[in-house]
Amino acid sequence: MTPQVSVGIVGAGVIVQTIHLPVLLATPNVRVAWIVDASEALAGNVAKAFGIPFAPMATIASCLERCDVALIGIPNAPRGPYFEMAAEKGVAIVAEKPFAINLRDHQKFQRLFSPNRIACGYQRRMFSTSRFLRDAVSSGCFGPLRRIVTSDGGRTTRTGNSSKYHDLPPNRGGGILLNLGCHALDLAVFVTQTNAHSVDHKRVEFDDGVDREVSARISLSALSAQLQGLYELDLTISWLTEQRNTIELHFDKTILKASTAPSAMVSVHCAQTSRLLGMLDTSANGGAVTVNQAVFQVWSEFLAGLESGAPSPLAASNSETTAAIMDDVLGFAT
Repeated sequence: MTPQVSVGIVGAGVIVQTIHLPVLLATPNVRVAWIVDASEALAGNVAKAFGIPFAPMATIASCLERCDVALIGIPNAPRGPYFEMAAEKGVAIVAEKPFAINLRDHQKFQRLFSPNRIACGYQRRMFSTSRFLRDAVSSGCFGPLRRIVTSDGGRTTRTGNSSKYHDLPPNRGGGILLNLGCHALDLAVFVTQTNAHSVDHKRVEFDDGVDREVSARISLSALSAQLQGLYELDLTISWLTEQRNTIELHFDKTILKASTAPSAMVSVHCAQTSRLLGMLDTSANGGAVTVNQAVFQVWSEFLAGLESGAPSPLAASNSETTAAIMDDVLGFAT
C-alpha cells in the first residue's frame, strides 16, 4: 500500500483555493498538513473553509519538519528562502509557475533538489491536446513541422483575481510574460521538445516598467537522438488587446489548431487555404480536458516520481529552456 504523503502549503491565494486544495483533498493517500500565508487572516479563513490546519508564517521552519512536500503558491520574489529551507529539511517541492524570476535563480534553486523532488506547475503539459500535438511533431505523421503560432491574453486576462505583483516590473516577478506568457511559451517548448533557441525579433510594450504586451519571433531547435528539428515560433501575449488564445502547428499541407485552455479537440485545416477540414478528439490519449484534471495529473505524476525516483514531466529541470527564452525576450542578464 502506498504510504500517505503530507503536503504543506505556502500561500493561500486564488489558485491554491480554487485548484490545488480541491485536488489535494480529493487525492488518495495525501493529507494537507498545514497552510501558511503572509496574511494570517487569509490563511486562517482558507484553513477553516477547507477543514485543514492553519499555521502562523513565523512557524514555517517547524512546519516544514512536519510534511513530505511543500506547495509553493506565492509570487516569485519571496520564494528563495522557502526553497532553501525545504532543501535543508529534505522536503520536496511543487512550485506554481513560473519557477523563478530568471534562469539564474531557476538553476540555483532547482539544483538544491534531486530532479524527481522539484517540480514546476506548467499544467498545460498535461492537456490531452498538448500530448497529441507533441506526438504529431515527434511522429512526423503530418510531415515536418515548419512553424508554431501561439497567442494568449486579452484585455482582462489575469491569473485569478487582479494581484499587486502583476504590476511589478519583471525583475521583481511581475508583468505579462512571467505571469501568463510563460504558459504559452512553455507549451511550445514542450510540444517541440526544444533544447536550444535564438530570439530573432522581439517587441515588448512596457507601461511604467511593466511588460503589458510581448511579441517575438523565436527559432526553436530540437536536437536529440529521438528528434531533430528547427522551427519558427511566433509568440504574442497581451493584456492590451484581445487574442485568439490558440496554439497552431503549421506543417507543409496541414495546420493543427488547439485552444490554450483545456480541451479534447484539435481542428485540422488546409495549409494552403486555411479551410477547416475537420475536428480530432484527443481524449483517448488520457490527457486532461479540464484544469482540475491537469492539476490532478501534475500531482499524480510528481508523487509517483517521489516513490520511483524518476523525474516527472513537470520537473523543474525540464523547463530551463522556457526560463532561458524568457530571459532573452525580457533582456535579463543571467
